[in-house]
Amino acid sequence: VTFLSRTLNLEESKPRLAVPENSVLMLNGMPTVFKVVNHRLKKTRVELGKHLKDYIEIRSGLKEGDKIVVNPPSSLKEGQRVKIAEF
Repeated sequence: VTFLSRTLNLEESKPRLAVPENSVLMLNGMPTVFKVVNHRLKKTRVELGKHLKDYIEIRSGLKEGDKIVVNPPSSLKEGQRVKIAEF
């Protein structure tokens, strides 16, 4: 167990949305994830924030509850139908 020895500042105390770093692809120089919408893939540009170990903060482009592809293979295509596996 570790305890903080200082008070968090306002920025540190805000909840953050983060995804596994290997979920983010660089497509045409823009950070992008594959979001699942109605069992189909949608390329979604995201704004990245801070690195948090194996995760990266998402400042915009996704919201809590969105489903994304983790470690997407290069064969994925926009509009491709997918089956969701939840762990």
